[in-house]
Amino acid sequence: MALQIHENCIGCGACRRVCPVSAVSGVPGERHEVDIKLCIECCSCGRVCPAGAVTDFFNCTIEQLPRSEWEKPVIVHERCTGCGSCAEVCPAGVLEMTDREGRRTASPERLSLCVSCRWCEQYCMFSAVYLMKHEGGASAAGEGRKT
Repeated sequence: MALQIHENCIGCGACRRVCPVSAVSGVPGERHEVDIKLCIECCSCGRVCPAGAVTDFFNCTIEQLPRSEWEKPVIVHERCTGCGSCAEVCPAGVLEMTDREGRRTASPERLSLCVSCRWCEQYCMFSAVYLMKHEGGASAAGEGRKT
């Protein structure tokens, strides 16, 4: 079940602009809609909605959250096998496979595009990717992460 935009939508378009898969449509000043066939349930549309018009699959309002507070991917390079699964599934194109110290590994190259969908984390078979709030840095090697 996809996310829903309700009648209190003000038609600002923030949800449409942030959606990584173009699942939200609408015209300025009018209620927007979510295409349930395209929606990946990342909830980014709700986190940017100033009117609190987006509900999740449990019909709970998704609270607005500043983008600086969104969790971003961190790569534990010691666990990364370089398979590329995380980069392939990332709907926002945040992750890339790069060479690091002579081996192929995932790298969060465009963190500002991340919508915190957690697909990279869920598809990593080696627990080499997790999401956390960043204080401005790019990636870490797992500092503070319970393993």
